Formats: sequence, structure tokens, C-alpha cells
Amino acid sequence: MTKIRDSLPWMLGCVVLLTTGCNQGDRDTTSVSGSVQYANKPITVGEIRFVPTLGTKSSTVGGQIHDGQFEIAAGQGLAVGEYRVEVLGYRPRNGSTGPVDLMDPEADYVQYVPVKHNKNSQEIVAVQSTDSPLALDFALPK
Repeated sequence: MTKIRDSLPWMLGCVVLLTTGCNQGDRDTTSVSGSVQYANKPITVGEIRFVPTLGTKSSTVGGQIHDGQFEIAAGQGLAVGEYRVEVLGYRPRNGSTGPVDLMDPEADYVQYVPVKHNKNSQEIVAVQSTDSPLALDFALPK
């Protein structure tokens, strides 16, 4: 009886480790990069998000778009599954000057890509494997 009681903390520790699994940072992901255009023009400044669909065991993954290009490293990339793609594009508000700086809280810009390409997007990307980088190009119609 003493041996079982002495080994109980060790056994409980093993059960916890086995049932919790790996944390999100250790998941097997692939890098993803590509281009994004809206109305036949590259999105100069924007964001792209990959929102997991029902059944995909991942969190939302996203990155910034610069001069029509985006890149998300493997450590923050996509796991196997399906994702709904959301695209946001930003430009200076009418009458404002200077480049759009998303890090500047006083910057005067607007998001101009219609909701059909972000909040209401029907664009789905399927990731079959994380063995090699994923290259995606999006040409969003007006």
C-alpha cells in the first residue's frame, strides 16, 4: 500500500501530461505566402486571416500584407485542415496624406475591401500536408 501511495503523485503527473497534449506552439504547421489583389490591383497595406472551419483543430492565423505580398512563418503557419480566408485592405482616408501605418493609433485610414472578402468570405483553403511551404495567390473581384 505504501508503494502505491508513494508513486501516486508521479502517476497523476503522467496522466496530466498524457491528457493535455502539446501546446499550440508545438503544433505541426507549414509556412504560407503569396499575393493578394483586389479589383486587379495589389493591396498595398492590409491583413490576411485564415479562420479555421468547423472540425479544424487550429486557431486563427494571420499576417500583414505589404505591397500585395504576405508571408507567415511555419511556427505561426497553418496546420492540416480547412480555413476561411479573410482579407482586409487599408488606404488613406480621402484628404489625408502619407502612407498607412497600422501601428500608428492616430493614422487616418479606412478599410476598403468589401465584407464579402473578409467577415462574410466564402473563400476556403484546404491544407492537406505541412511537409512543404504553401503558396497562395488571391485575386479578389470588386
